[in-house]
Amino acid sequence: HLFHSFRENQLNEYFNKPIEISYRQPDGKVIITELSLFPILADGRTQIGGIVDNITEKKRVEQNEKDQKVFLEALRDTSEALNSDLDFDSLLERILINAERVIHSDTVAILMMEKGLLRVVRTRGYSARGIQDLTHHEPFSIEKMQNMAWMADTGMPLAISDTSDYVAWNPLPENAGVKAYIGMPLLV
Repeated sequence: HLFHSFRENQLNEYFNKPIEISYRQPDGKVIITELSLFPILADGRTQIGGIVDNITEKKRVEQNEKDQKVFLEALRDTSEALNSDLDFDSLLERILINAERVIHSDTVAILMMEKGLLRVVRTRGYSARGIQDLTHHEPFSIEKMQNMAWMADTGMPLAISDTSDYVAWNPLPENAGVKAYIGMPLLV
């Protein structure tokens, strides 16, 4: 009955636009559907018909493709920066910007290892969280940070989805509230 007050051209405009609807199932899984409405003329009256299509997988694939493109662009830009004649500070800033493009995070830092000591050389996001500039932090032994020591020994990145489950998590006091961590050694 709602659509009786619409003129025919308004109905056609409304019917020709699929509507995306997301909802959460009781198990927490998010389903994305697309609802397409169309008019049905029956007994001289306009009724509404519709088709619901589950597009969850399609949306997941599209998002993965977008994420992959962003990752490849960030990797290309970082590679170009590493091979350019940028000054050291500009290079570090570019690396941080590209890391943020790929990994959505609250804070990002680059630490430099020299003779077994780690020193924070560049950060982003800490001041917005009310945390002092970590670049003034005294260098500290890599042995105090098992996650850093592991990356230095293996040359492999490390992802910790829940730091409370990582027995060896021993952050700097400024990072005590970190819930998840991703680190990657950059070898020069």
